[in-house]
Amino acid sequence: MNDKTIYRVCLSVAIIFAVILLHFLTPADESQSVVKYESGFYYTAEKRDTLWKISDRFFGVSIALA
Repeated sequence: MNDKTIYRVCLSVAIIFAVILLHFLTPADESQSVVKYESGFYYTAEKRDTLWKISDRFFGVSIALA
């Protein structure tokens, strides 16, 4: 390898290292608000549940399959 190639490789490695290092050194965004209450609901799937049955139960969506 010649000097120019070695220089480019070292420069590339240094830039990649700097980007990775900056990622870990930047502080986290602390301006995020904490959500106290979530909208929606949770459903625990039961044996023999299908997506069709769940959607029909909660949203009244049913499709007749021929």
